[in-house]
Amino acid sequence: MYGYRVHLRPFGFTMVEMVVVIVVLGIVSAIGVGRFMGRSDLDARAYADQMRSVLRFAQKTAIAQRRNIHIISDANKIAACYTAACGAGDLVWAPGGHNSQSSATQAACGNAAWLCEGRPSSATANSSFGAFLFNSSGATNLAADASVQISGNGGVQTVTVVAGTGYVY
Repeated sequence: MYGYRVHLRPFGFTMVEMVVVIVVLGIVSAIGVGRFMGRSDLDARAYADQMRSVLRFAQKTAIAQRRNIHIISDANKIAACYTAACGAGDLVWAPGGHNSQSSATQAACGNAAWLCEGRPSSATANSSFGAFLFNSSGATNLAADASVQISGNGGVQTVTVVAGTGYVY
């Protein structure tokens, strides 16, 4: 083995590689921590989506069963019932046999099988729909369009029901 030299490269990372990895981790963690620290925007969006789902399912149920479905709404929940009194025998059952079963829904609604969703504590609603109904053709008894704004940490979600048609957006 004359004339051959074995060059051994030292094991490990260079300083440039270490700095690049630290910078990338810093950027990723700055973005990720911001997402996980403030959930109120996510809760507001989720509650707005749940409200729309309750309203749309109630409207479809009214059309399918050819009967009135009453919407009961207050600052802490939105629910669907067969009568305005909304007694134990008048509850519209949720699709799939249960609602979201979140802690807010359990506190506001009680019955896990009822078409009812509670407002998360980190989201605020500027008003409620009050009480109205979808008739057998899917229209409402509202005199004018009704809207509720749900806000979180700066983000605002609006849920609207159109008076004549019952369209929910």
